[in-house]
Amino acid sequence: METPTPADTPTLLPDIKPTAYISSSSTSLSDLLALSGLPNKTTSAIYLVILALVSLAQVASWSTPTNITNSPNPDADACMSSNGEKIAFARNDGNDWEIYVVNSDGTGLRQLTDNLVDDSDPSISSDGSRVAFTHDSSGKRQICIINSDGSGFKELTDGTQDDVQLSISGDGNKIVFTRIVDKNILLFVITSDGTGLKQLTESKGEYTLFVTNPSISDDGKKVAFQDSVAVGSNIFVVNSDGTGLIQLTTTSGDYSKNISPSISGDASKIAFTYTASILDEHSSEIFLVNVDGSGLTQLTSNNKGARYPTLNGDGSKVVFLQGFDNYTEIFIVNADGSGLTRLTSNNDKEQYPSISGSGNKVAFESNGNVVVITDGSRGNQTPSLDYTGSLNGELAFPTEIIVVCLVVAVVAAVLVIIYLKRKG
Repeated sequence: METPTPADTPTLLPDIKPTAYISSSSTSLSDLLALSGLPNKTTSAIYLVILALVSLAQVASWSTPTNITNSPNPDADACMSSNGEKIAFARNDGNDWEIYVVNSDGTGLRQLTDNLVDDSDPSISSDGSRVAFTHDSSGKRQICIINSDGSGFKELTDGTQDDVQLSISGDGNKIVFTRIVDKNILLFVITSDGTGLKQLTESKGEYTLFVTNPSISDDGKKVAFQDSVAVGSNIFVVNSDGTGLIQLTTTSGDYSKNISPSISGDASKIAFTYTASILDEHSSEIFLVNVDGSGLTQLTSNNKGARYPTLNGDGSKVVFLQGFDNYTEIFIVNADGSGLTRLTSNNDKEQYPSISGSGNKVAFESNGNVVVITDGSRGNQTPSLDYTGSLNGELAFPTEIIVVCLVVAVVAAVLVIIYLKRKG
């Protein structure tokens, strides 16, 4: 196993800034307004109006959030399949937690487990056909897998050791998980038929990786994880055969940390949370880095406690939650830092967002229910249920068309002014 070399890894610098919002179009738009000959205050006002309209168009393309479970019992740990069709989650039936699956439109609710112990932390394959989860066995957790139709239940580990967090590959063939071993937490991988158990991290001298939050790529070849052995934690990536261990971040202070990695389905990028100080819960921001350690990019910069990022299939979009006074909301942003969009505005405690491979659907937990929101501009949008379960057939797509038309009209008006001034 290769030992990471901190000197060769990027350090999170405090002066890194996110890419400017719609920066690619801002320069040309400013130049166009300058050519109009209008007073500076007028051009500035037009510029701000256009930016506001573009922002409104982005928000308007997303549907009303849909409560797809609407259960009196609390639901948690929702995760969406990459194809956007199924969501696995855990539900407390009053005695313990059980695993469920439901279609992303709210139909086809199915209970997959039914026993007297806790089943939790589900992870679903890209096509939604397989769900891996942890099963409580005599006070210790073991890794299990089941088909989304309720068949094919299998215990992958024997429950003699405590297996904690897990992530299933998109193809459903590999499960990466963490195991408590002699007061350490190590990283393991196993195939979905229960064979091929392999330890991926190990002690090196006096240093042992204390692994949490594993995330595996769709093909099962790359695994991102967080090392939490010290006050400051860092992000690593390793091949699922145990080779190629790379440390992607270093901490820049006694109280800073890098946590919650999410690897894209194509294994090209990793999103994570950087917290400047664990003493300030609002100091966390979302960063993105290539799996080889290059291209470190800060995506948020507002000191609002952005955290729990999840990447879509090709790493082009990141969904995350952001904290406010007494609530959290869901946001989405492009991989270059553009297109930052707030998806929810309910003053509720939204939790743990999950995104489809194409980036057009987002699932999350809200007040003990599983909620889905869809990007209508990317297709597959249907009339939704609001948070109380009432039918809401007014979709946002027509609003987006109107906003785009307004932007075109403003630009056309500026072009006419330029033409008339030059002609005169």
